[in-house]
Amino acid sequence: MALRASACMLASFFFEWFVLQVIRLFTGPTRKVEEDVNGKVVVITGANGGLGKFSATELVRRGAKIVMGCRNMSEGKKALEEIRLSTGSDALVCYHGIIIS
Repeated sequence: MALRASACMLASFFFEWFVLQVIRLFTGPTRKVEEDVNGKVVVITGANGGLGKFSATELVRRGAKIVMGCRNMSEGKKALEEIRLSTGSDALVCYHGIIIS
């Protein structure tokens, strides 16, 4: 079964698409929505550097309690202190290996 569209239907489709693109261009980027994590406990593995450390910092700023799981405890404690200094929060704990049962 072949789909058939008249020239008028195609023109209407492209006009609507063009108008939507112009609207998106002038309205700017969508707003960033930050979820409320106040009081929640978040376990992050690999939080002593990179994306894990960034995630831990952001979630602590939003009010979460963070459990950092790190293989290297010296690096983990250093990251823990850096996050505490930058956020002013004590809602962080660092563990060497996390066993969830």
